[in-house]
Amino acid sequence: AEIASRWNVDGLVVLGLDEKKYKELRRQLNKYMVLIDTYPEAEYHYVNVGTDDFGGGAMIAKYLLDNGYTQAIFAAECDTGADHYRWKGFQHQMRSAGIDCGEERHILLPEDLSLRRVMYGHYLDCFVQAGAVALASDYDAAEVMNYLEDHGIQVPEQVSVTGFDDCIYAELMHPPLTTVRQNVPAKAEAAVELLVRLIRQEPVECKNYVQPVELIRRSSVRESTPNAAPWSKNLHKTHK
Repeated sequence: AEIASRWNVDGLVVLGLDEKKYKELRRQLNKYMVLIDTYPEAEYHYVNVGTDDFGGGAMIAKYLLDNGYTQAIFAAECDTGADHYRWKGFQHQMRSAGIDCGEERHILLPEDLSLRRVMYGHYLDCFVQAGAVALASDYDAAEVMNYLEDHGIQVPEQVSVTGFDDCIYAELMHPPLTTVRQNVPAKAEAAVELLVRLIRQEPVECKNYVQPVELIRRSSVRESTPNAAPWSKNLHKTHK
């Protein structure tokens, strides 16, 4: 806030704030703001550009189910914001298919790398038994794949792995990572367009603009149905 207050700008695009920090910033700055990837505790009282995290989580779950992975595990670094909704989408799709998917299938990873590696070791047999692990980010997926390889577990022959985001290194991994793509440039463009409308005091139709996601099938999942039909983006429309 102190730095932004020195800038001669009419508005800000703000990334990485939770609702509490946004309110603090709003009190300190008298500027228009558009947030990116912020989830409110209740209703949206600000303009936000986000990603369909719930739909993406459901997308991965359906894809894994279609390939026989009924016991797939979901792992994330936290249970807030995007990671929370990616897990909830995953869980919802599993349960919609009649699969029990409780918190025992939801692993929260420690921040410290050494502690995460200890946890991977603790769950290694579970990963192999489940046959698939869905990670809430490509970074975490890369880390898990490296750990599995270091311990003689083949991906995807023994354990299939998926990520989320489709970062630039996802297709450079070995094997290339199956993931959910979010269109980051489109999010940035939408945020700037909305900010300009706010500054011009033009009407903004809604408070939360959700960008669609897309399943990117590569080689980190052993498919039982290699010619499976692509995901339908309308399958999760009932979620609010």
